[in-house]
Amino acid sequence: MDARLRTLDPVHHAGVRFATGAFRLSPIPSLLVDAGFWPLDLRRQSSMLRCWFRTHHLPDSVPCLSMLRGSRS
Repeated sequence: MDARLRTLDPVHHAGVRFATGAFRLSPIPSLLVDAGFWPLDLRRQSSMLRCWFRTHHLPDSVPCLSMLRGSRS
């Protein structure tokens, strides 16, 4: 994982602690489960997969489709 993305994890953890009213030493995985949040790395993967799926299932009549598919070669 990129170091720039890892800098967001403590901010996310602090927000989850604040939203749940948990103590600072509470384990983050259990707080995420209690709050119903996904860890940031899983949310990123889910977003990338959703974007890939939507892009690859566009109809051929979409004008920018050739640019999107051609940019990965």
